[in-house]
Amino acid sequence: MNITHKSSVKACPNLNGDTRSIIITNPIDKVMSTISNTRTEFAKIVVTKVVEGMSKNSDIAVLSQPVKTIYPSANSGNDKTDALFGASAFGDGQSYESKRPAIIKVPKGTTAEQVQAKIDALEEPRIYRILSNNVKDVLTDEQISMVDQGLSSKSYADYKAEKSVKNGETKEEVLFNGQVQYRSLFFSATPVEDVDNRETEQAQSDRVSMAEAATVENEVAQAAALEM
Repeated sequence: MNITHKSSVKACPNLNGDTRSIIITNPIDKVMSTISNTRTEFAKIVVTKVVEGMSKNSDIAVLSQPVKTIYPSANSGNDKTDALFGASAFGDGQSYESKRPAIIKVPKGTTAEQVQAKIDALEEPRIYRILSNNVKDVLTDEQISMVDQGLSSKSYADYKAEKSVKNGETKEEVLFNGQVQYRSLFFSATPVEDVDNRETEQAQSDRVSMAEAATVENEVAQAAALEM
C-alpha cells in the first residue's frame, strides 16, 4: 500500500536517508534558511569515516549532517486572504530532526581528520536534497551518460528502485500527488538550497488538459480525413 502526500505539504519527514530522528544538542555552526515559512537548520557536517575506493587513486569519505526542519504553527494567510501578521508571530509548530548522509571522493590515503579539516575551513558547507518525479533529475550527468551508453551496471529501473522515497519503517513508497517521487543527497561547499522539482496538482491538471486537447484535435483531424 502506498502512502500519498498532497502538495500542501512542503517537505516530507522521514524520507529514505533521512529516516532516523536525532537530537541536536549543540546549536553551534548552524545555518538557517527559510522557504515558504518552513525553516531548515543545518548543523556541522561530520566525517564519519573514509573507506577504500575502487579506484587506485581515490577513496570515499562518508559525511553526515544533522538537519532540523521547523514548520509554522499556523498559516497566516491563504490563497484568498492576505496575511496581516507574519508566520513568525504565531511561533513554531512541529519540527523534525534527521541526519543527511553523503559521500565524496578524496585522494587515496586521505584520513578522516584531513577531510574534516578541509570541510571545517569552508564557510557554509551543506548536504542538500533534490526531489523530483523524474528519476533523471536526481542522478548526476555521469550516471545518466553511463546508463545511456550501456556502460553502467545499473539501469534506470535500478535507480528508480534505489532512489524512490520510502517510509523509513514500512519501506513503502511515499507518493506525492499520486506519483512516485525520487530523492538524492549531494555535498556542496556552499549553502545550496534544497531543490524540489515534484509536480504540483496544478501542473498535473495543466498537463492533463493539454493531453485532452491534443486528443480532441487528433480525433477531429481523423474525422475530417475520413470525410475526404
